[in-house]
Amino acid sequence: MKPDHIFRKELEDSEPARQCAADLLEYLGHDVVMPEPGEVRPDGLPYSKRKKYADKGDLFVDKARWEVKGRKGKGDFDGGPFPFKSIIVCEKYTMEGWEEADNIPERMLIFNSALTHYYDIDIRKTRITWGTKYWSEYKRDKVGWICPIPRVTLKEVPEGFQGV
Repeated sequence: MKPDHIFRKELEDSEPARQCAADLLEYLGHDVVMPEPGEVRPDGLPYSKRKKYADKGDLFVDKARWEVKGRKGKGDFDGGPFPFKSIIVCEKYTMEGWEEADNIPERMLIFNSALTHYYDIDIRKTRITWGTKYWSEYKRDKVGWICPIPRVTLKEVPEGFQGV
């Protein structure tokens, strides 16, 4: 589990991408509900107690759950060719939580830091093509799901859109 202060910072940093996605999808004619953020886990909470604090989803678009992520730093992109062969969708435990709750998102939108471009991943259609990636972060070994770039769609936020 990430240190609490890093988790909170990443949660706070993701809010502009979530708001941009909600505004953009409404602009494009979708019915969008953006749930209020849930209660944030207390400092030092054991990993085994995290489920109580899991969110219910970033957005509901035409009644389906969608997740939204913002990229910064090494994973950022600008609309040109993505610098990697695949994109990290989520950590393995995240997908396991969605499966346990029978609440797998339909799509994931991954925005660049400038909120000018995003990758649209149709989770239900691409999941069979996903692979795994192993890495270390915060003194922990991690495993996540990756989607090959040819299976995702790069989209540009339309000119004239006045979101966030």
